[in-house]
Amino acid sequence: MSYGAILGVALLTAVACLLLRQYNPVAGLGVAMAGGAVLLLFVLGIATDLITYGKELLRYIGPDEQWFSLLIKALGISYLFKFGADLSRDAGETAVAGYVETAGKVLMVALSLPWLTQIVKTVAELLQ
Repeated sequence: MSYGAILGVALLTAVACLLLRQYNPVAGLGVAMAGGAVLLLFVLGIATDLITYGKELLRYIGPDEQWFSLLIKALGISYLFKFGADLSRDAGETAVAGYVETAGKVLMVALSLPWLTQIVKTVAELLQ
């Protein structure tokens, strides 16, 4: 998918939302959700190529693949929860958007705890 097509879908979605919200705010939100889902699918197609390339680079560098997997999961969580928070804001629910962002942050911390534990263990071994 070309960058122009992604930008075109984004602009068409934005214009359609602006026009529909004047007459039917619920339909405008539905178009925003559908357009966001289409854009997310486009980006996921590109992201799979990036993940494959990143894994190939890791073979040359040598670190364990679990760290790359953790990075990809964290990136996915951040984008999905940002998407959810933006949709909530778009619907006029700023409080719900704040809850979604907080939930995403908590999940990111929970995801990083094994990594942090491993770092603390390594530092403790170096200090002994």
